[in-house]
Amino acid sequence: MNYQERVATLGGQIEKLAREYEQDEDAESAECRKALLKLMEEVVAVVDEACQQSADNLEDVVKEAESVLNEGVEFAYNRGPSSGYGSASLYEDGMDSFAHSDTRPLLETARDGKLTMSPFAIEGLLKILGAFYKLPKTDKDGNPIELPSAFKQKAPWKDTPHLHPSSSPCARFLDGVPLTATTNLTLESTPRALAVYEARAEVSSDEIASPAGRMSISSCGKFLAVPMAGGYKNRTPHLGCYFFDDEHQSKDRFRASCPKLGLSSIAHACVVDDRTKLVFVGDEDRVKSYSWWDEKENEAEEDIIGVHTLDTFLYKGAIGVLPNGRIGRSGKGKIAVWNIDQLPTHQDPEGGAGAKRKRGKKAKGKSRGGAGFIGEEMDEESLDSWRDDPEDIERSSGSEPHSVITLPADWAQYRIAIWEAAPHAVTAPGSILAANDSMQEQEAHQFCHLLDLEHNGQIVTRYLGHGGAVNEITTSKGDPNGFVTAGGDGYARLYDVRTPLPALTIEGGDQSESFCMGAVYCHPDGIPFVFTSNERDEAIRMWDIRARAPIYDLSTGNNDVLALAWNDDRNELYAATECRYVDRLGYHHDYRRAKFPKEKIEGDDDEEKDEDEDDEDEDDYDDEDDWDDEERAWPEKGFHSETYFGHIFDAGDHRIYRYSFKTEPDISVVPEYGNATIGEPNYW
Repeated sequence: MNYQERVATLGGQIEKLAREYEQDEDAESAECRKALLKLMEEVVAVVDEACQQSADNLEDVVKEAESVLNEGVEFAYNRGPSSGYGSASLYEDGMDSFAHSDTRPLLETARDGKLTMSPFAIEGLLKILGAFYKLPKTDKDGNPIELPSAFKQKAPWKDTPHLHPSSSPCARFLDGVPLTATTNLTLESTPRALAVYEARAEVSSDEIASPAGRMSISSCGKFLAVPMAGGYKNRTPHLGCYFFDDEHQSKDRFRASCPKLGLSSIAHACVVDDRTKLVFVGDEDRVKSYSWWDEKENEAEEDIIGVHTLDTFLYKGAIGVLPNGRIGRSGKGKIAVWNIDQLPTHQDPEGGAGAKRKRGKKAKGKSRGGAGFIGEEMDEESLDSWRDDPEDIERSSGSEPHSVITLPADWAQYRIAIWEAAPHAVTAPGSILAANDSMQEQEAHQFCHLLDLEHNGQIVTRYLGHGGAVNEITTSKGDPNGFVTAGGDGYARLYDVRTPLPALTIEGGDQSESFCMGAVYCHPDGIPFVFTSNERDEAIRMWDIRARAPIYDLSTGNNDVLALAWNDDRNELYAATECRYVDRLGYHHDYRRAKFPKEKIEGDDDEEKDEDEDDEDEDDYDDEDDWDDEERAWPEKGFHSETYFGHIFDAGDHRIYRYSFKTEPDISVVPEYGNATIGEPNYW
């Protein structure tokens, strides 16, 4: 059999396994998972062999493998024996990795048998086991029975290695990181990389409304845009605008303007265009552009200025910048394209080449010539908004696209959800890395493709290996061929744009069954690092790609990371985070009293202090007599205990964090403790 036939045969075996599992109510899901993974690994092995042999029909082999692997992922999540409670799928959350090998390894964190569970979950599990098995708490001599190592809390931060005196207390180095690991990084030759590796950072934060989409940063490093949902019940679209200059930011001040947008609903799509100094932000029906830089004065706009409105009623997907002064937005199987310089503006609504809009339901009201409207003035019915401040909605229907790109048949039923400009070393101008919105059709089919939009969206390369939706794609200025994806299966993956299989599969965090929401690929001083975060880990993990090992975690104050961005010019990492312990009305829930280690009393005798330190161990942190009485709150279900990081704080609200890596940081610059309290009413 040739390669394509071998893949098709394995696809038939996967389908047979799925049918058998659906029909057998007594089927062992664990055994079926093993069988499925083995078959999918064999599919990947065939593709790997075909790549190494430069098979003549390689493109057809990869296409067939993509289809078979998608059916395997569909089986993993959506097929199983039916019962009165629905079907029992093989995986409720992220499935196991199947696309790694000895030469393309899976990078994991060494855990030495410890459970990857929160202290709250471990405590609950111990109670259940104790009650069910009637386990004694003491031995025959009355001494407490020591817990197995798997159930013990992780050692407090003070007992973990610190690579440098200037390493931030918001960073926790992981077990097994050698203190001599930075010998080939020096202040003279690689100062930026050394600062990142040793977590020499100033950490600041800004309280924000609820993050609503991917962040977008200008390639010049001057501006960061963050879509947000604010106002009553998070119904009002906002845009967080961060300017990176001495006037707007300092080491201990990280602030943004967060203006309301003139859109009808929450904006989830956003992209910054460096050429025009515009940021394009879109809800489901329209895209608006705003000017963020005054070219004449060569400074940031005091307030962002609305410039264009685009009619995207049929195009609800990702937004991207295209060559030759164009902007595009994805719809099902198509991309609408506008020539920016030909568009009418709100300052000159009669200019440009905007056309009258055509929708299924025509908007009522004035023509586009009145009051700065572009297109027609939309009425209340056309706006279809849940906003509580409809008077703040700008009512232009918008300019229709100048052209439309029809994508290949594979994309006929899908929109592009993630759009990233491809590395330019080996790709044509106008090439993009694109991932589909698999949830829109309630299917688990995943596409991650290199598309050539200058040639009708031709699929240049298909990237295999994802066991869940692709949540993020990032490239790095330091790698002309590489990119990283963040997957809904809990893994990040590093690809070479020229090959279909991942070079590395990287565990997103400690809870591999949760989504990997963010991954950043960067090369300070040419040294490759990847930052990752899984949805429920409440931290960011830094990986050294050369050593193929995790180095440390960064604190997020018990917040979930929804998006990451890297600023090459400033050697800074940004994280948009969400506090899941606060509801839409701002009430906090599921908090308990925080447990702080008692501060040492000044003037203690050195000998007595040494003696106390010798007696301390992690069990001391479970004794309430050893905690300060300060009235601070901590989430009951937080993934980390108070002592996991050196700087103890809980955010208590949605925040964006800035990790500014410097060779000589002021490590006293750390985030403030939030204002969560215990016993607030719960909206939910």
